[in-house]
Amino acid sequence: MSRSTDPRKLALWRERFSRFSRGEMAIGPFCARERVSVASFYYWREKAGSLADASPGRPQADRQSVFQPVTVVPATAAVRIELPSGTRIEVGTGDLEVVRAVVGVVARSDDGGHGRAGSC
Repeated sequence: MSRSTDPRKLALWRERFSRFSRGEMAIGPFCARERVSVASFYYWREKAGSLADASPGRPQADRQSVFQPVTVVPATAAVRIELPSGTRIEVGTGDLEVVRAVVGVVARSDDGGHGRAGSC
């Protein structure tokens, strides 16, 4: 047996959502100001939305999309060098000559210029 939604509570929450949408507060501070839990906010937002969606004659175009467009950028490969002193150097692998030069300089400076190659 399903419980029906109390129309007074639904109206109260819809007024609350209206205040939220007019403001610029994040959900947490807004709920604290309204003295309601964040969990209740999400519960009633879902409930009010699903009831509105089930209302006859409500156009689907009124619904806000929860998806945002994104651009996927490929990750760039890099070489990370960690020195015993804790210094970290990260160089992109787009230009192999730059990587060789950086590794050469780091190896020479890490061993104090005594001719030993430092381990990378």
